[in-house]
Amino acid sequence: MGNLFFFAFRLVFSKEKGSFSSFASVIAIIGLGIGVASLLITVSVVQGFHNVISEKLSFFEGEGRIRHILSKNFRTDDIQIKKLSNELDIDFVVPFARNIVLARKGKKAEGIIIEGLNELPKILTEVHPNSLLNDEIIIGHVLAKNLEVKKMDKIFVQPLQKKKNINFGAPIKSLTVKDIFTSGLQEFDKTLAYTNLETAQKIFEIDAAEISGLIITNKLTNRSKKNINYPFIYETWKSRHSLLFQWIELQRWPAFIMFGLITLVGVINLLSSINMIIQEKKGQIAILLAQGISYNKLKIIFMYQGGLIGFIGSFIGGFFSFLIINIDKYFNIFKIPSDVYFMDRIPFSFDVYIFSILMIIIFFISFIFSWVPVKHLENINLSTALKFE
Repeated sequence: MGNLFFFAFRLVFSKEKGSFSSFASVIAIIGLGIGVASLLITVSVVQGFHNVISEKLSFFEGEGRIRHILSKNFRTDDIQIKKLSNELDIDFVVPFARNIVLARKGKKAEGIIIEGLNELPKILTEVHPNSLLNDEIIIGHVLAKNLEVKKMDKIFVQPLQKKKNINFGAPIKSLTVKDIFTSGLQEFDKTLAYTNLETAQKIFEIDAAEISGLIITNKLTNRSKKNINYPFIYETWKSRHSLLFQWIELQRWPAFIMFGLITLVGVINLLSSINMIIQEKKGQIAILLAQGISYNKLKIIFMYQGGLIGFIGSFIGGFFSFLIINIDKYFNIFKIPSDVYFMDRIPFSFDVYIFSILMIIIFFISFIFSWVPVKHLENINLSTALKFE
């Protein structure tokens, strides 16, 4: 078997000057490499979108949220909530108050969502590791740009839903911009702002025991989920944004099929190359047959050649895609409009496991498909092939 593989290697990297077999092998490798690189880059982009969005949403939303089925506020001393809170680890439960307000700075005004909680999301602890004080707010950089504010500026917020004193306008509250965050998700940076729970309750004119829901920062057991009954529901961050992930899945398979077909073209190019190599090497094949080598061993040599071309092509394609991904990682070459794609750059996620599986699959496909041109070796006429040798 070692000698047969050596013959196959020599066919791929022939040192004979002007050898068509070597040229055909290189062309087949390049074609297959381009197909594999296209497929891996596509897989990396789709997986990157999924990973980045999943990570950021889980950081913002927590593992899940318990809320009223009609999105109404409820009291922390509700019997069901108290029972559930006693069952859960208090370190993983964060009460929050959330509602829509109008934010103003001078003549600039924007509708935003204020979320008040005493423990900031993970993604914001890097920006502001300490808890917010009363009348302090953290806003996204897009909102800061729209309102033309910077750190320590004052903004004014007014709730759009009035709770008390219906004969008077909703109260306007002044808040200090403590920090400005950049999440990479356009909608979050544009519409979301954070205060502590007490400040949010004052803005929304609700009691100190009244909240919009509970953020659960770890996974709930099935038993705990069963204890959440009407009128309360439990939503994971993924179910809250299910349409977004359906969109990602919708984009995944057409892209895989399209670039998979490019890889298939590379494999077909490999078959045609092996067929032309067989035609060029007829004389040498005839000599080997005359010296006693069997047809089966000859077939295995050319099938090894196909597998070797497939392996080298997929490896080069993988290396090329890995190189592109890392160049973009350090130089941020491929930028995208954040208002369309939820982020401002293409998120690549190179998966070594997928790359390894793809290399193995292409090797075996190339090895097996090489049987198509190789099976005609027995049709070679020895006398005719040896006539000009």
